[in-house]
Amino acid sequence: MNITEYDIKKKFLLKDLLQEGYPVIKENMNVNQVFSFFNQYDYSYYPVVNNDNNLIGVISFENIRNTLLSSELNNMILAIDIMSRAELIENEDENLYDTEVKMKKAGLDYIIVTHDNKTVKGVIDLNQIKHYAQKELLHIQKLAGAV
Repeated sequence: MNITEYDIKKKFLLKDLLQEGYPVIKENMNVNQVFSFFNQYDYSYYPVVNNDNNLIGVISFENIRNTLLSSELNNMILAIDIMSRAELIENEDENLYDTEVKMKKAGLDYIIVTHDNKTVKGVIDLNQIKHYAQKELLHIQKLAGAV
């Protein structure tokens, strides 16, 4: 059996990597509340949603770095004020290979994953795709007795 990482990435979907309950930031949260997400969770990117839970943007540490310096304004600045546009949004049923190609072409190391291009399911980065494919390949090779 000659299965490659490419085969794994073509077979598995984004939803296979997602964990339930990915944290999202509401657009009307103040910066102090946004900071608490970075302290509470171990993610680099947080989707920003409106009151209908539809994706409207993304916040990364880069977005808040300069805001850290002006702490007297943190209760007045909202998530919507510091977020970036979500540059690449992908449906959870897209395969890993095609997603990886799109991410590399766009020069992005992360992608927002949705259920219907509005309801956020999570964020996946290039390293997750690579590690998942390698782990699955190793598992298949062990089952086949090749390792």
